[in-house]
Amino acid sequence: VVVRAAEKADIDGIVAMLGEHWTQQGWSVGKYRYYYEDYPSGRPLPFVAVEDGVIVAFLGLLPIAVSGMPACLVLQVFVSPRHRRGATLVE
Repeated sequence: VVVRAAEKADIDGIVAMLGEHWTQQGWSVGKYRYYYEDYPSGRPLPFVAVEDGVIVAFLGLLPIAVSGMPACLVLQVFVSPRHRRGATLVE
């Protein structure tokens, strides 16, 4: 598994993976671009985990300052159910 910054070429794979789980939220390329490219409150940092050319996990962070110190707010963490190695908080 390789963890790296997400690239534009990853967007369809990210949206497909998120959409499989969060069906009511209606993930789309437009929604991804709003939250991870055009977000008005800052520039989020999207990361992916890739195994055998397939995106198997996603992490979205938003850089912020806490008491004047640089930090990141976790926006999303998702691991494909087929790649989880243990229990999760929600199914």
